[in-house]
Amino acid sequence: MPQQAEPWLRGPIPSLHTLLAPILYSFQQAREDLERHTEGLTHAQLWAKPHGFGSVAFHLRHIAGSTDRLMSYLQGRQLNPEQLEQLAAETQSASLSGEQLLATIARVFRDAETVVRALDPARLTEPRMVGRGQLPTTVAGLLTHIAEHTQRHVGQAISAAKLARREVSAGTVHHPQDLHTAFAGAMIADDLEGLAALYEDDATLLANGVALQGMAAIRRALAGYVAMKPHIELETASVLQGAGDLALLSGRWTLRGTAPDGRPIEGSGVSREVARRHADGTWRYVLDDPGSGKS
Repeated sequence: MPQQAEPWLRGPIPSLHTLLAPILYSFQQAREDLERHTEGLTHAQLWAKPHGFGSVAFHLRHIAGSTDRLMSYLQGRQLNPEQLEQLAAETQSASLSGEQLLATIARVFRDAETVVRALDPARLTEPRMVGRGQLPTTVAGLLTHIAEHTQRHVGQAISAAKLARREVSAGTVHHPQDLHTAFAGAMIADDLEGLAALYEDDATLLANGVALQGMAAIRRALAGYVAMKPHIELETASVLQGAGDLALLSGRWTLRGTAPDGRPIEGSGVSREVARRHADGTWRYVLDDPGSGKS
């Protein structure tokens, strides 16, 4: 189906005052963006800290925790011991999965939405106090901060996901079949640089029946794929590796995306690739025939 407009461009929210709508638009945008950009992340990628920055998991935990805490202030309450413990734990590694972290965000957003829907807009100017320092704000101030703070960390989570996919993908493709995993992850993340890093500089890519040789031509073709905002599933069908540094791969794939004019694009096929192992032990594509079947 055509790519959907962002939540704030989908019209008014039924039975909700216009002044209360922005925070619910922010929540829905966060749900959709986080689901898309965390799809397919491995546990290692979820908890990775690229270049020492915060992990995807940290930002997911912080979005849920901060929303819960700020909603307490909005309701005129101070934080309870459990909320303070959760705050302290946000930076600590855990065994939580992406599904668990997203489920917590969904629950917190649902609870917050219930509170927002029950608010009388006439109370937006009511004073509220925040934190141990009892810093002054208003109901409207808290709603504004929750919305913008959520979006700030969604953006950081997306960046962390893209960096993690690249750091825990192209640089760690130590088995030929891992190229398929890395390729699918980079496509889902709209990561053109991560895709390009999977090819040798003088590789050849068959695109729409035309053999494209060299990184410049391959990047242009990959940019077209990324522009479709694709959802791709790619499964390794076979790997043939001899005693040397070459391997022949085959993969089965399905893809859904959106054309520049908004038309839905769907396809499936069986790819054939030749990959070469480099001196550092990583593999890159030399020849890539996706066996496209777009419709």
